[in-house]
Amino acid sequence: MIPRMAGEQVVGFRGRTIVKTIGIFVAVALLLWLIWHARGVITWVLIAAFLAMAVNPLVDRLQHRVGMARGWAAAIVYVGVPLLQRRRRGVLRHRDSRDRRSPRVATHRCARI
Repeated sequence: MIPRMAGEQVVGFRGRTIVKTIGIFVAVALLLWLIWHARGVITWVLIAAFLAMAVNPLVDRLQHRVGMARGWAAAIVYVGVPLLQRRRRGVLRHRDSRDRRSPRVATHRCARI
């Protein structure tokens, strides 16, 4: 028997408590491992959710005001918005056939002349 000091209190743990604690640690470790290995997929899911929330008002407007099916409205928005952005930035402008650089560079070079 181990000698006890004055005021010392012995704490006993039941076997079930120890097993539950170890189980929780193992479950958390497995969950962290799963998240670590699925981080690429999780990133793409978050990006997709953000894009869906961003284009939802425009899709709703096409769906309700024009009377278009939601799938077609979403397709038009996902294809149309990037095309409008490119046209706005000048990427789809006419490019000289002799110029091998990107259209944006050619536009900027011509603007300096």
